Formats: sequence, C-alpha cells, structure tokens
Amino acid sequence: MNTFHAPFWRSVMRSPLGPLVFLLLFVSFVDANPQRGSDIDSFVLVTSNTETIRLSAIVEQDKEGTTIKGALTRRPPSKRFLYGHIDLEVTAGTGELLLVDYVPFRPNPVPQRLASPSRFTWRVPPQIAPGSRIEMRFHAGTHPTT
Repeated sequence: MNTFHAPFWRSVMRSPLGPLVFLLLFVSFVDANPQRGSDIDSFVLVTSNTETIRLSAIVEQDKEGTTIKGALTRRPPSKRFLYGHIDLEVTAGTGELLLVDYVPFRPNPVPQRLASPSRFTWRVPPQIAPGSRIEMRFHAGTHPTT
C-alpha cells in the first residue's frame, strides 16, 4: 500500500506555514549524527572567549576515536590581524594535569567577522580517559621555546 499522498503534501507546501511544517517533520524524523556534541558524555569541553575572539567547539565520536572540531570568529570592532593558536589543557576528573598542547587553525590570522571563520580539528589521544576536562582558549602570538 502506498502511504505517500502527493495531493496532501502539495496542499501543505502551498500554505503559508507549509515549509515550516515540512521542516519540523524533517527535523523530528532525521538524526544525521547521533554521536555529536552534547550526546557524548565522556568529556567535559570548556571554551573561553576573549574580547576579540569567539571560540566554539563540538565533540564528535567515530570508530577511529574522539575528535574536537571548532571555529573561531572575530568580534567587532576588531581591526587588527589576529595571529595565534588555541591553547589546550586536559585534566583528569581528579584535577591532575594530563596534557598541555596547542592546536593550529586555518586560516591564520582569523578573518574579518563577515568572512568565513577559522577552523580547527584536534584528535583526542586514546590515553585520555573519559570524564577528563578539556579546556580551550585562543592565544595570540607564539609561546617562547626553550
């Protein structure tokens, strides 16, 4: 038995609320990636914004492991070039510091606000246990080398 009723859907799409009804139905029935963002409870992800940079990130999990993907956008009225990287600290649930790292992003410097954002990806090492806290913050410039 065919359950698709073309005349019904045509009338729904012609009504002023038709596209909204279609979108709500689509979103309620489709879950494109169930292992993304807040569905993953294994890590606590903390991002810090600055006066000039907004940092956002999500956690994704696949068969190869866990990845953090994110973007940096510039806040107005910042007009200077913002070169830098993302400082990253991972601490265990007990508070013990496990890892200090940095994550590059592209493009660098961060583009003007209306341009596309700078993006980054960081693969969580397998030795980082679930329940760890991952803190990320933008850092302008470079770190001194020893």
